Amino acid sequence: MKNFAELITEIEQATESLADESTDLEEALDIYKKTLPLIQEAQQQLDKFKLEIKELAPESIELEA
Repeated sequence: MKNFAELITEIEQATESLADESTDLEEALDIYKKTLPLIQEAQQQLDKFKLEIKELAPESIELEA
């Protein structure tokens, strides 16, 4: 499993070409397919981290969903 920073870096690198106006729809779809699992894994890690924080200090920290 990759750490959160690695996931974000991979997502950023994969999506850089989306800012280029010459990127066609098919290429954008390929980028989406490649990055969606990375984004989902990053979200799972964030959710897990939020739970860990709540368990450590539930009364002092409120997290937004």
